[in-house]
Amino acid sequence: MAPPTVVVVDTTFARVDMGTIVLQRIGEIASPSELATQRFTVPGFKDLAAVARRVVDQGAAIVLACGMPGPEPIDESCAGDASLGLQLVQALTGTSVLEVFVHTTEAIDGDGRVDEDVLAALCRRRCRGHAENAVRMVLDPAAMVGRAGTGRRQGSDDEEAIPVRR
Repeated sequence: MAPPTVVVVDTTFARVDMGTIVLQRIGEIASPSELATQRFTVPGFKDLAAVARRVVDQGAAIVLACGMPGPEPIDESCAGDASLGLQLVQALTGTSVLEVFVHTTEAIDGDGRVDEDVLAALCRRRCRGHAENAVRMVLDPAAMVGRAGTGRRQGSDDEEAIPVRR
């Protein structure tokens, strides 16, 4: 029996090779006999949903959709549209599509410029974190349940969990 397939879809618009980061992390934590991988690259993040839908229809167990909206208001607007498309794929297919977006505005420094070192580090951390989640979701869903409510973040510092008093 073939292993489940994790598909990574990234863009040429991103300033960091997000797909390679995701695939490297998956390769570090899961063997090819446990998970098969595929990669597709599209021009921009509004193109992600079509490929995500196609690979889900072909049997993908999960999709990681990687994109990097630029700093302009139009980029953020288009990112919102792309996000809605990815959500629609999930709703129509019942297959998870993890949105791995790194917004350039997250790395703006005090002078209003993009700090490329911060952007690269954020991208690396977010891509790796979502890759780990995808592997857990496919191979060990109970591990995800064990992480519920723990304040985990992909790309930024984790938040402290808030205890619920009973």
